Amino acid sequence: MTARHLHFTLGPVQGFIDDARRLRDYWAGSFILSMLSGHAMAAAGQRSDTEIAFPLVESDPLYRAISGNDRTADVYVGSLPNRFKAEVPEDHAENIALACRDAVMLAWAGICDTVWRDYVEPAALRTHPTAPGEPNPTKVVWDRQTLGFWEIAWAIGDADDTSGAWLDMRKNWRRLNPDCAETGDLCRLMGQWQELSGVIRFSPEASERQQLFWRLVREQPGVGELDLPDGEYLCAMALIKRLFPVHLQRHGGSDIDRRGGPGFPGAIAWQPGGGGLNIRHWPSTSYIAALPWLKLAGNTAKLSEQDRNRFYRTVLEIVQENANPSTDAPGIMGETANSLFRLPNERFYGLDGHLFHQAGIAAFVKERFADQAPSDPAKAQSRLHDALLETCKKLGRAGEPLYPSAFYAILRMDGDRIGELLRKREPVIGKGLAAFTDAVKHYFDPAYENPSLGTLVYAGGDDVLAILPIDTAIRAARDIRDLYSKSFETILADKDEAGDFTLSASIVFSHFKSPLSAALRLSKEQLDDIAKTKNGRNSVALCVAKPGGVAAQWVSVFGERACPNSDAALQIDDVARRGLTGPRSNAMLSGSFLHGLRDRYLAIMPGEHETRFGNIDSDALLQEDGDLFKALIGADLRRQFGSSMYRRLEEALPVEEVCRILRPLKRCDSGSPVAQDHVAFDGGLIVRFLAMESRQNDETTGETVARTGGDDG
Repeated sequence: MTARHLHFTLGPVQGFIDDARRLRDYWAGSFILSMLSGHAMAAAGQRSDTEIAFPLVESDPLYRAISGNDRTADVYVGSLPNRFKAEVPEDHAENIALACRDAVMLAWAGICDTVWRDYVEPAALRTHPTAPGEPNPTKVVWDRQTLGFWEIAWAIGDADDTSGAWLDMRKNWRRLNPDCAETGDLCRLMGQWQELSGVIRFSPEASERQQLFWRLVREQPGVGELDLPDGEYLCAMALIKRLFPVHLQRHGGSDIDRRGGPGFPGAIAWQPGGGGLNIRHWPSTSYIAALPWLKLAGNTAKLSEQDRNRFYRTVLEIVQENANPSTDAPGIMGETANSLFRLPNERFYGLDGHLFHQAGIAAFVKERFADQAPSDPAKAQSRLHDALLETCKKLGRAGEPLYPSAFYAILRMDGDRIGELLRKREPVIGKGLAAFTDAVKHYFDPAYENPSLGTLVYAGGDDVLAILPIDTAIRAARDIRDLYSKSFETILADKDEAGDFTLSASIVFSHFKSPLSAALRLSKEQLDDIAKTKNGRNSVALCVAKPGGVAAQWVSVFGERACPNSDAALQIDDVARRGLTGPRSNAMLSGSFLHGLRDRYLAIMPGEHETRFGNIDSDALLQEDGDLFKALIGADLRRQFGSSMYRRLEEALPVEEVCRILRPLKRCDSGSPVAQDHVAFDGGLIVRFLAMESRQNDETTGETVARTGGDDG
């Protein structure tokens, strides 16, 4: 029987995942999409006459859990891409494609029907009492959104070198249904969709009915005010993402039989994370931002276990005095610290991440404390600030408090030219990407130390998305880039050929109070537009996003794997940690030195700020391999520390380090790295930012490398 190729895809990807108010929303969207794709793969792969050719799924934990309907699995990382290729018999190709589609829709229906029945329908019936046979307005919105959301496409044809392009061409066929236009009040999270109540606020009475609907949803068993805050009106997809982990935590897991079946029949038979990871309390961005500080709190004699317990007991006392009794009391625990980050098994480390930040305490009080007497939110907020201040003073120096950083990092990575390479070397790439996915999951696995202190949201094929503290993000990007290279070097006999397989990355340093959805979109723009398009791939883009907007951005080619010292991004990380040390002295150059260079020379050098508004040709300072530029840097070093330290330019080793940051590399048309044609002054701004925000111990002195001010960013 003649074999054909079936290419299958499920979307929209970004339209479902990226609109997220909290990290749990993003995880849920990513996991659901990967799981639905896994159901399509299982529908094809379980046939004896069909083989999944790409990706390689035989050893993938998520695929094995889905295909085996494994109730004992604990998989919580999405690892299956939204598209796959299968070799299918010609006579049954279309039926197999239809079976894959039906498997997706059946699993999706299992999720939708459960959320509707357990959480939405009771509120809909009370808000809209309708006569028999009359459509319920909420049900109309629900069906319109859930039944028509997914875009499923496939292409079937002969096995040849052009087959990889079929699906891309097929996806250009779009169907528009004008009857499905969204009207009324829009979702607060996915703004192009109508919120679910079906009420349009044209009068005070209508507004009250809308509020009634959402209050009734919040009152359903298992739903707390933190899961669905007052005023957060959502569409069907956003509500499903929000309640997916809530319902699974209530009804999934090893005691599934006692509780009456899996949380979502037909979709998932296990509890993600098993008994050791509470996915309902997925770590918040505020908690991840505080992780280096939390590690420091457990690794120094300055803060004893008694001190940590005192902070916990103070918080508990304040919450018990002020918390709204209708919410989940005490409402201060639940972070997955012990499971993901190997922190001490103390209640201090399970506190809500907002409690470790000055800027987070106000939000914590507003979300959890009652507005009516006898609670006193203002007094409670002041007492929480005092408790945090006392703890931070013990960690600081000379009585100055050491607060956690308020910034975290989004690391997004993607293989370069993977579609083009797939058409040439698909079997090799399949093996390499499978090995890479396993290596990335191992890297973030808390059972193997998780050196980055990060949480892996997605790792499938050549894509990676993780959330980390700012202290470890750059090194993690370099480590994962090396894992990608090693995965293909192990498979390919020709090491030069392995050099064709490169990876690009973006790292966005964002304040935990900034909208997560905006930071995620920025990370994608930095990866696609800056690291890949502007800098020619095999690059890492760094971006500091403060609440007021982008404060600095910088990009360079990854250094050679065998020579970490050639990596400009690692240079930024090193300088932020230790400064620049000359060969004849222990003197340190801080980020303020690089910042000072920007202030002095921005007007006379072609800098990044000018190139944003037009191309400026390199001037004499950057010609001849930048010799004049290096001399200028050397003069500044001598002026900073005295001519006795750097009598000759070649003795000033920091000159090369400074130039590597201010003159990063890009890939030219031939693929070779060359110096950028401007001075990247923002590199100095990023050094200064990281130096001020770091919360790591110096390996030699044991002192904290950090500023001791507040954490407002």
